[in-house]
Amino acid sequence: MDGIPAACGSRDEDDFFDPQVWRAIGALLIVVGIVSVAAGFPIGVRLQKNAIKAVAADIHMGPATNGVHAAVTVSFERHRREIRLSREVFGLGVSGIFALGVGVVMLRRTRQFVVIPGDVRRSLDNVFADIRYNTFWPRFWAGFIDGLALAPFAALSGVVMNCPSRLIQMAWAPVHFLYYMAYSILMTGLYGQTIGKWLMKVRVLDLSEGPLTMRQAVMRDIVPLVLSVLTFLVFLGTGELEARKGSDPQILVGYLGLGWFLLEVVTMLINNKRRALHDFIARSVVVRVQV
Repeated sequence: MDGIPAACGSRDEDDFFDPQVWRAIGALLIVVGIVSVAAGFPIGVRLQKNAIKAVAADIHMGPATNGVHAAVTVSFERHRREIRLSREVFGLGVSGIFALGVGVVMLRRTRQFVVIPGDVRRSLDNVFADIRYNTFWPRFWAGFIDGLALAPFAALSGVVMNCPSRLIQMAWAPVHFLYYMAYSILMTGLYGQTIGKWLMKVRVLDLSEGPLTMRQAVMRDIVPLVLSVLTFLVFLGTGELEARKGSDPQILVGYLGLGWFLLEVVTMLINNKRRALHDFIARSVVVRVQV
């Protein structure tokens, strides 16, 4: 296999491996996790108790002519928003545990962090060239870790989107549907890595194996970004976060997302550098890093 292109060292790469950046992110995740746990569990439990009491009161006070099952169904539908809100708030507490765990792991990793000088790193890249592009599983787990790290924000966003005020929902909706894309694009454009990729020791580079540009970061996520915008537009049109029947447009957007994911996996597995379809669009490649 050919050596690593000289473009890999076209500018000082050590900036991308600054442990201070990742230490600060890890500390932030710990703070967010603690706050989420402290607020989510007690408030979520209280809201769940209130929702259950409201449902029980409806069943007790309502007519029994249609049977208990019908009364329960009607009551749950009437209090659907309160039940969903209590679930989202309780989920905030659970998600805080995940973020706290990721933050602790990041701080532990930064204590063991050793930045290898660029020339030595490129020599190691040549030595380990056979596994440099074997990034399928690290990328898979990186996505999972990113989900855990952003879980508190996702739960908080769910709380806002289930609040009674339609005005607040509409104002927050663009954030709710686009925050993950913003995170992925900005982190990849600035550092070539998300939190998950940093922990799994892989990095996104230009096809010449120089640093990725912000434009390329946008192009890597252009299809998921379009799907996120479509989901947002569906919400504006239907006013519903979730599909309630099989013919709802949310189902179609979900199938489009699944189809795109499968295309990504197939293209990643049929080329030597494990480049997914979005890598071909952005002229990028994901490599293991020696840190």
